[in-house]
Amino acid sequence: RVLFRSVFVSIDTLRADRVGAYGDPLARTPNLDALAASGVLFREAIAGAPTTLPAHAAMLTGRLPRDHGARDNAGGHVRPEVVTVAEALAGAGYHTGAFTSAAILDASTGIDAGFALFDAPVEDARGSGGAAERPGAETVRRALAWWSAQPSPRFLWVHLYEPHRPWPDGPGDPR
Repeated sequence: RVLFRSVFVSIDTLRADRVGAYGDPLARTPNLDALAASGVLFREAIAGAPTTLPAHAAMLTGRLPRDHGARDNAGGHVRPEVVTVAEALAGAGYHTGAFTSAAILDASTGIDAGFALFDAPVEDARGSGGAAERPGAETVRRALAWWSAQPSPRFLWVHLYEPHRPWPDGPGDPR
């Protein structure tokens, strides 16, 4: 039996052609590039769905939305009988943790199945219509603290949301 430490990083709406590891010579993504250099970099992938929750449920279950149950972001839910990679790894003795920056991927969606620790911001209760977000730096800080405290084998999922933010046009535009 092979035991390994694994990290799954997902970043909402980030175009691959804007990351150095995928060939953008102007990218300022040194941490992602280093992670890609020491791990597995998927050069071709097809999303299971065009929205956040169904797409992530597909990645974490290996099933399409019609099969895992989370067909949309609003009220979507992963069926409890669908096994996630976190459940499979936890069953094999892995320590599992997930840290997301967007409430659209919170525990109420069922995407938390198999994660011993699932850390996500809560939905905006003020009724403003916007989902709660947490800065990526805070999500990564929490994830690294968890990672450092866990023995092997371990599985970590980190989801960041920053590309959704509006960016100014001009010299400071990150492209």
